[in-house]
Amino acid sequence: MTPSSPAQSLEQLLDKEVSALSPDLLARWTSMSVAPARLTPHVVLLARHDVRVLGYDEAEEEFGTGELDGAGRLRHWGTWGERLAWALPHL
Repeated sequence: MTPSSPAQSLEQLLDKEVSALSPDLLARWTSMSVAPARLTPHVVLLARHDVRVLGYDEAEEEFGTGELDGAGRLRHWGTWGERLAWALPHL
């Protein structure tokens, strides 16, 4: 793992979480997911809709949402728990 790429364990967790999504949430995920990229030392970007982002907080081990400001910095970050399905509706 490089400092800017997510761990393989995150990829495995994401595969598990995506496979558990309902058809409606899976369709939403498919249309908004992006290649994982590090937003902060602890948050990995997983999906985006305009300025709204969904990521995984490796320190909290929870999925969350926030916004990117004009400079690309994460703002208004909050976590929704350990399930992708709990955070995705807030994107």
